[in-house]
Amino acid sequence: VMMGNHDDMFLEVISDPTSDIYTTFIQNGGDKTMESFFGQDVTKMFKEQANELVFEKLDLLKFMATFKPYHEEEHVIFAHAGVRMPYGDFHFAEGHPYQDFLWLRHCHRQKNVLEKVVVFGHTPVQQLLPKKSPIQPYISTNKDYIGVDGGACFKGGALLAVDISYTGEVQDFKT
Repeated sequence: VMMGNHDDMFLEVISDPTSDIYTTFIQNGGDKTMESFFGQDVTKMFKEQANELVFEKLDLLKFMATFKPYHEEEHVIFAHAGVRMPYGDFHFAEGHPYQDFLWLRHCHRQKNVLEKVVVFGHTPVQQLLPKKSPIQPYISTNKDYIGVDGGACFKGGALLAVDISYTGEVQDFKT
């Protein structure tokens, strides 16, 4: 499981209900996330009852806090929003900004210097493919980037499931 920008905002709000990110989180679907997670609409009372609500879900929150911002295989790197180039060694521990993995847009416009396929989401494929294209994975000209965000949270979008081979090739997909 990988960390995404909404997961990161959620954990920040949970750990500090007075965080500056609270309003941004709520405006970007955080209210629905909180309702789903806690089983009730808690946005109005969260700041006052945060400790009680969080304590009930502590094990799950601890698990979420272990999510990494990317996953790497021999030929493929999976990152929620992509990888900023050029980083000869992109690893977070080597100085790659953590927030890039979560918030970067249009990583596919950069020359991929990693000799690995970068699979990314966060930017809906509708913004990457020619207009009126059916929802499908975006595959860059050099086949070194694959976009997999079907824009499910937007009108006309869909959840996109993509089967990617060990070597980074799209084998199949479903919407």
